[in-house]
Amino acid sequence: MSPTLAWIALITAGIFEVVWAYFLKQSDGLSKIFPTLLFVATLAISMVLLALSVKIIPIGIAYPI
Repeated sequence: MSPTLAWIALITAGIFEVVWAYFLKQSDGLSKIFPTLLFVATLAISMVLLALSVKIIPIGIAYPI
């Protein structure tokens, strides 16, 4: 992965983090199925993209962003 792609992955992971936080709130304690599924999916995408980006970008920089 190139450094440019790592930064794109990191920014995209940040966007997905906002989305999963929204769906966590909408899931009403994980009791509503559709928002819960969206929460889990967006959380997984966010974490995978973060994991890919920290292969290039140091974690001390990547995590706060």
